[in-house]
Amino acid sequence: MVNVIVFSLGRARMAIDLRHVREVFTLGPVTPVPTAPGAIAGVVNLRGAVVPTLSLRHLLPDVQDPVEPSEPSPPVKAGDPVIMVEVDGIRVALAVERVDEVTTLWETPAPEGSELYAPFVDSRARRTLLVDVAAVLAATRREVERAGAVGPY
Repeated sequence: MVNVIVFSLGRARMAIDLRHVREVFTLGPVTPVPTAPGAIAGVVNLRGAVVPTLSLRHLLPDVQDPVEPSEPSPPVKAGDPVIMVEVDGIRVALAVERVDEVTTLWETPAPEGSELYAPFVDSRARRTLLVDVAAVLAATRREVERAGAVGPY
């Protein structure tokens, strides 16, 4: 059992453990980072702090079920909802499509999943993928290192 914030990514219902969530806000202007890999949408100014913003659309393309599969995911932009998370002292903003609710999840026996998420069910028996925030940050770090880009990690 885990308390989570639930959000949408494409048609996928996803969640993040509330222990990692610091706040939810609407994204302001996004400043691109030259040479940054696709996972890094840019940086934003949040009350005077520069915060890296990650694109979960880029990091989790396999969970999205777009209406038109040949259509690329829209870029992260001002006005998108964002979930600020923190793991091991590292704070990043995760751009999502819609924030839905706070709820409790129970583990489901379904074996499918990945290094970045695991399947759960909520109190209304809806399938929800729990994102492993530490694994997302590690995957972003690997992408930054592969690209040879200097990043916030």
